[in-house]
Amino acid sequence: MFDYKKIIKNRELRIRILNSLSFIPDEYMLRIQYYLKTGRKLHLNNPKRYTEKLQWYKLYYRDPLMQVCADKYEVRKYVKSKGLERILVKNYGVYKSIDQINWNILPQKFVIKSTNGSGGDNVLLVDDKNNFNIKNYLCILKKWLNPIKDISGGREWVYYNIQPRIIIDEYIESDEDNGGLIDYKFFCFNGKIEFVYVLNDRCFGKFVHLGIFSNDFKQLPYYRNDE
Repeated sequence: MFDYKKIIKNRELRIRILNSLSFIPDEYMLRIQYYLKTGRKLHLNNPKRYTEKLQWYKLYYRDPLMQVCADKYEVRKYVKSKGLERILVKNYGVYKSIDQINWNILPQKFVIKSTNGSGGDNVLLVDDKNNFNIKNYLCILKKWLNPIKDISGGREWVYYNIQPRIIIDEYIESDEDNGGLIDYKFFCFNGKIEFVYVLNDRCFGKFVHLGIFSNDFKQLPYYRNDE
């Protein structure tokens, strides 16, 4: 397996390299990426592994609902339409421009995110507005709002047409003595939940404790090989 992240440590550089190869057809590029990351041949005609099914989705599954759910603001409307508004955190606003944000009316604590981002690079946790100097973060927020000219590197079509916006949500307090906020990820095969991925003690870019469980929450003897 080719550990490209250790060789090319800068994430933005990796993305630029992938984008420079956008001329390669999706299927061939996914086959190359899959082999480099796993050391295995990608089987698309009869995918068995979860990772193979994900690549099949990238190529052939085109349900527009996926784009709705990938947008951190638009997905709220979908959740409400299912009668589950109660599970949503409070939203203070969504903005196309930084100038639209009225910082004075925001509470003492809040979370700033980009509607089309992922990972810790697209989240700002503000736990004390009095100590938050927006001028120090203007470059970051403006970068989030810039339309991405080419995001085909990962061949994930659901992100292609999401309008970049800033979303500000409620700050959820966590009990650090009991693992902080617990994150549950549900892995589905053929429309059914088969595994549950549980994470706690998360610290962006540093560490996280995790466990993999069956759908009835019995811990399984598996682990991520990149942790």
